[in-house]
Amino acid sequence: MKKTIQFILWILIVGAVLFYGYEWWNSFPKVSFAPPLASHSKKEKLDSILIATLNQNQLSGLAVSVIRNSKVTYQKAIGFNELETKDSLKTNTIIPVASISKIFTSLAAANHFQSLGLSVTDPISILEHPLISPESDLGKISFEQLLRHESGLKDKTVFDDFFKQKRDQSLDNYVLDFLEGSPKPDRKRDYHYADINFDLLGFLLSFSSGASFDHLVQESVFQQLGMNSSYFNESLIINRGYRKTSVWKRLKESPIAYQSYPSPSSGLQSSIEDLNNALLQLIRLHLGNMQEELLWLQTDPEKAPAGFQKIEINKQQFIGHFGGQAGFSALLLFDPEEKFGLIILSNTRDRDNFRANLASDIHSLIQQNP
Repeated sequence: MKKTIQFILWILIVGAVLFYGYEWWNSFPKVSFAPPLASHSKKEKLDSILIATLNQNQLSGLAVSVIRNSKVTYQKAIGFNELETKDSLKTNTIIPVASISKIFTSLAAANHFQSLGLSVTDPISILEHPLISPESDLGKISFEQLLRHESGLKDKTVFDDFFKQKRDQSLDNYVLDFLEGSPKPDRKRDYHYADINFDLLGFLLSFSSGASFDHLVQESVFQQLGMNSSYFNESLIINRGYRKTSVWKRLKESPIAYQSYPSPSSGLQSSIEDLNNALLQLIRLHLGNMQEELLWLQTDPEKAPAGFQKIEINKQQFIGHFGGQAGFSALLLFDPEEKFGLIILSNTRDRDNFRANLASDIHSLIQQNP
């Protein structure tokens, strides 16, 4: 019995050694930059904050933009986009921004549905899709409830599809599989964050318009905002992004596996420069290029526009959205009254809440007198 226990222990030890050895071998050294010797101007102090954030949180790359009074007052990218090739992360580098995608899906929905004379409070059955009956709980869900995650719908788990042979996971087939499964939304309509709300919304946009989702968003949103390099995912896998290894102070690849292509909930690929163009318009709210869309989405002055989040930084409320998936992290927020906007992008998973901490540090510095 004693020999059996020893044998099992040896197997566990050897297994652990092999696992951590394999993890080390297939990972990359921690990225580190020397901080500036002195920081006097706000720009130099912001540079120091970025470098400290990258070093302390073990990030591969980090890009930040600050907007004040309708101008981009700071824009910087440090670190690497590809650790193997040492390609630098730049302000025009296109990377996944995860759930920030929901903002642009919301704007596309507002643009299209208001052109049909529909209200954000109308039920989705008004579009007359054959799988969505007006009498069903699903058909009674409103556009606003999808946008605010108050539909009662929940995402499928890994086990839901484990034994099911999947069709081509285009957006249409992905949502059709969901609808053909006769989803039963919770009648309480309590808040429950779920990507299926926006994937279903993107599907309905395509169904109603007769155009593909990505084409519709390009024409109605990206072109209007000057986001000329942005697009939604064209495949199910993005083989980039990084996260910390389990033990070593190193970084390993963490690819994204999307549920569908394109993914209206999380598939946007964009850059700091493109998001700058969008944020310059969004900060202006009802005076910008998206004024009609934002008015359609604004159902309650105490809430953020439908599809956006309220984000508290330094005890102040901002409008925007967090984004995080696999090896990518993002944050976009703005305050129209203060005319302040901030974008944070990283190709590394946020495990230590660095986005909120960095936003707090940057906002505090910007608030200081020159």
